[in-house]
Amino acid sequence: MTKLKKSGPNKRSVVYREALDIVINSYFMDDWCSADEIAWEANKHISNHWTQLSTFSVCAILRSYEKDEKVTVKNNKNRLRWLAVSPTLK
Repeated sequence: MTKLKKSGPNKRSVVYREALDIVINSYFMDDWCSADEIAWEANKHISNHWTQLSTFSVCAILRSYEKDEKVTVKNNKNRLRWLAVSPTLK
């Protein structure tokens, strides 16, 4: 039996992760970025009818990406900075 795709929009967590994936895989994350900058860029890929990403939710999602080694983090004067890890560096 095949699974039918449900109608309607994706869940909020799926949409947020897809938006962050777009930002991480773009040229934007080639340089160190703060959570504010990442949230600003990711919100361009989220509908205006949805709640926009906050810096707190960006940090929470990026912590799981850090465990998966998709991004690296450094602490610069108590402000976290994030950098995408290119697949060739692994």
